Amino acid sequence: MGADTAVAGRGRRLPVWSQSFLLHGRISWQDALPGALLAAVGLLGLLAFSSIFLTEWLNWYSKSYGGIGIVMAIFFWIALLTAILLASASLSPAYAVRREARTKAQASAAQSAPAGTQHG
Repeated sequence: MGADTAVAGRGRRLPVWSQSFLLHGRISWQDALPGALLAAVGLLGLLAFSSIFLTEWLNWYSKSYGGIGIVMAIFFWIALLTAILLASASLSPAYAVRREARTKAQASAAQSAPAGTQHG
């Protein structure tokens, strides 16, 4: 039970960890969270896609191309996995910059507002 729980815990932290690792820690964990959620949804989609189509791909590629066909099918799956992780990691810095700009704009608007007015 302990090993299964440890592996499951690492699997849940993979999207957030990969964001931090791929970006060399340049963004905070809070900024990496939306990209990590996107990665988790993408990985769940890939899991569902794989459970439906991967077996058929492996059979088709092996009939058409032999042993190298199986390698091609698995390589395509790895390419999809990599694309999901890299796309989500590339969206996190954009989100961080946008959030920082929005925070600065709100702070400057609050400072420039007259004392008697309220924004809401």
